[in-house]
Amino acid sequence: LRAASPRSAPMGKKKEKKDKKKKKKEEKKKKDKKKKDRKAKKSKTQGSSSSSSSTGNSSASVSPPVEKSEPPKKRKKEKEKEKEEAKEVLGDIIRMVDLAPPEEGIRRFIYEAEESGPLGLRMSGGFPPLILAVIDGSLAQKKGIPANWEVHAVNGHALVPQNHEVVMGCLKSRPVALDVRPQGWKPIEKVREMERRREREEAEKAARVELEEQRRELVAREAAEQAERDAAERAVREEQERIEHEQLAKRAREQVARQRAKEEEFERELRSDPEELRRDAEALMQAQYGSDVTFSSRRRGLPLRLVTRRKEVAWLWAGEVQELIGQGAQEEPADTWS
Repeated sequence: LRAASPRSAPMGKKKEKKDKKKKKKEEKKKKDKKKKDRKAKKSKTQGSSSSSSSTGNSSASVSPPVEKSEPPKKRKKEKEKEKEEAKEVLGDIIRMVDLAPPEEGIRRFIYEAEESGPLGLRMSGGFPPLILAVIDGSLAQKKGIPANWEVHAVNGHALVPQNHEVVMGCLKSRPVALDVRPQGWKPIEKVREMERRREREEAEKAARVELEEQRRELVAREAAEQAERDAAERAVREEQERIEHEQLAKRAREQVARQRAKEEEFERELRSDPEELRRDAEALMQAQYGSDVTFSSRRRGLPLRLVTRRKEVAWLWAGEVQELIGQGAQEEPADTWS
């Protein structure tokens, strides 16, 4: 029993030596067979000549029965057939030697020329076929062919629909090399290509991520700079508004102070007249229309200035122009006529 290992070079050398020895043995067998055929032919020819001479000398003696020799054409065909079979066996052996070593992950099992009979495998249909089971006690079990693996190639022919007839012919003959692979196996070149593609995609992804990070950092930096500028502008604007507010407040205080000074001066002017006259002017202004007013003082009249020194009738009051009488909002009259 022998299973070829795809990774052991010494095993391959041993196999070549064994194949050479086998070839020499077969050639030796052929030579021995040829010699035997020649000897048998000579013995047949001598037997026929001796029988003819004995019949001529004594007619009374009975010659022993002689086997009928096969026709020369038939013998020639058989020899040609044997030569063709030997050539086929030799060709199969040469093909076994010339087979390229299996790829990484693939196991090779060889059925030798003397290992005839079924393979001992139950396989599914389709391409590539799946080894459903290994029959107990079969050659496949002895060789250690694993179940649930896929048949990759037979004698180096890939298991594809185009090679169906060639593969079937190889399975019927011996020796035959059976390459099997685990499910999901991919050629090493394809795996490397996939790894290169994955590495390239990862590199591109990393480059995109790096660019995105740089863009985000740039955006964040610009946003921070803009925030600093906005804060500086806001601080300047707030300071300017504060200064303007202080100036307005200062002007307002100054204006209020000036107005208060004017009012105080105006009140002093109002208080410059005698108290009696001021009381009489107040009583006159408060009296109803058409009623009599008695002055406390003995004077016949009052100075006009005392009457105009009231805010509701004055044109100017503490230096401020007053609203004219009747200039305010008026209500609609209750009665109208045309």
